[in-house]
Amino acid sequence: MMSNTLPHQDRRNTKNGKHRYSLVRALNDVADPLRPEGYNRADGLEGEVHEELANRFEHRRPRGFYVPSDVDDIDVRALTTSTGAAAIGDVVPLPMVEVLRARTVLGALGARSGRLPMNRKGHGWVPRRSTAAALTWVEEVAPPDDTVPQTDHVEFIGKDVGAVVNVTRTMLKSAYTPEYERQVVDGLATAIAVEIDRVGIVGPGTDTVPLGLLNTPGIQTVDLGANGAVPTRDKIIEMERLVGVSNGDASADASLGWFGSPNARARLRKLDGSSAGSGAWVWSDAGTILGHPALATTNAPSDGVKGTGTNLSTLVFGDFRSLLIGLMSPLDVFVNPFTQSTNGCVRISVFQSVDIHVLHPESFAVVSDMVTS
Repeated sequence: MMSNTLPHQDRRNTKNGKHRYSLVRALNDVADPLRPEGYNRADGLEGEVHEELANRFEHRRPRGFYVPSDVDDIDVRALTTSTGAAAIGDVVPLPMVEVLRARTVLGALGARSGRLPMNRKGHGWVPRRSTAAALTWVEEVAPPDDTVPQTDHVEFIGKDVGAVVNVTRTMLKSAYTPEYERQVVDGLATAIAVEIDRVGIVGPGTDTVPLGLLNTPGIQTVDLGANGAVPTRDKIIEMERLVGVSNGDASADASLGWFGSPNARARLRKLDGSSAGSGAWVWSDAGTILGHPALATTNAPSDGVKGTGTNLSTLVFGDFRSLLIGLMSPLDVFVNPFTQSTNGCVRISVFQSVDIHVLHPESFAVVSDMVTS
């Protein structure tokens, strides 16, 4: 039986007596085309982790090597050089100033993500009960009616999202701070997470891009006006009502919440939901709408067009446990030391295979024509 513990969680390593998983060490290994182990193969602990992940995802062939998603212990190396007059001593570096990215909201509101069971085609699947057993009130010793609950399944077909970054050979070999490795890991993982969140909201559903929540057939809609309109508390309540009458909020583990564009948030913060003008703002100072958590992200559209209305914003309510992000592979890292070799750089390509499905579209309601100006 396969253990659920990855090798690096046992703190083992066969390289130089080190006991921490190091992405940069793995990158150094696979960037060296002269290594006897072969090009684009990790060594030591990093190689063991790759082999374990490859066994778990046996239906997919990695382009490079697999990286675990739970690396919490990184190799730390001092920023030192001993060549020439410009030698650098140990320093306490300032943190990297990160790129401002869209806020991820799906996971925060309860969307589920994880590895799925695979069929022989390498597709993931999730069983779904489409009808429930019928109940019958009966007299004593009388049998209830026979019923046959129906089941089907939701199929997930992996689509690859990728990014390419160039890292200097100097950085890989010697000149990185203790924070550098975490910056590499976090930068790659964050960029992919933000893109998956964006596609989970607005994905068009093509052969190469998953279908997002807003484009899923069966999502319930509330219209504000022929050309869009300023929202009202009644319309916000109608969104909640639609989900309720569809039993979209009935699950014991339902995770109900809202998200919208920052423009939608600003408008709803100024919308008084009280009858006496007491300042009971619809989007409360506690970050809730009608008692459920509410988040804003620039991944939510704010450029909608309807009739003569433009720059219309979107607001979504629902049970986010009904949105499933299927990970069809670990993070796949491919290292190319040749293409940018004349520039002294190693090209690193990262890929994540993923598919996204809304398991119960009726668990969501959307307003997409909100006037916010």
